[in-house]
Amino acid sequence: MRTGVEPTSVLITLGLLIAAPFLLNYNVRHTVLIPSAILLSGAATHILVLVREISSDPTSHNLWPFELIGAPAAAIPVFLGAILARLA
Repeated sequence: MRTGVEPTSVLITLGLLIAAPFLLNYNVRHTVLIPSAILLSGAATHILVLVREISSDPTSHNLWPFELIGAPAAAIPVFLGAILARLA
């Protein structure tokens, strides 16, 4: 189980969330499809991680509904990367 989030992993994740849709959407007309797929796959992965961690330790995620509500905030850098690719 995770015990904390390291600042370097947050920066790497943020960079990848911006870079992936930028590279995938470069010179593509429909820039919303790829970020939406990234968002949906990230949400599905997060739900699977929650289920696995809660099943092993029921007290590990007491505020899991707020995690699901706050998860779309991770889509901001993904859509930012897609918009940057559209402008490039």
